[in-house]
Amino acid sequence: MAIGERLVSIICIRRSDQLFVYKNSCPHTGVNLEWLPDQFLDTTQQYLVCSTHGALFQVEDGHCVAGPCAGDALQKVTATIKNRECFVDSDSILNVVHS
Repeated sequence: MAIGERLVSIICIRRSDQLFVYKNSCPHTGVNLEWLPDQFLDTTQQYLVCSTHGALFQVEDGHCVAGPCAGDALQKVTATIKNRECFVDSDSILNVVHS
């Protein structure tokens, strides 16, 4: 997603009727999480995993449950689903960009 001249990578995960959206940035190192393009989940499909150091994040709240950033959390982005498309709240993404 482009905000001005800055590109912001986000993660969108849908579980049943719920949508979970986070800034694609590990709170420990700032690197993107995916280990392959669009591959964010661990082998059990239960947690988001950081490809750099294996930190595990709960999908439902972004809370890190294992790894060097245990206790930290991913930055949440407010979004909705309309007609099978994800729409990100502009104020929410601006807060993520500036933090």
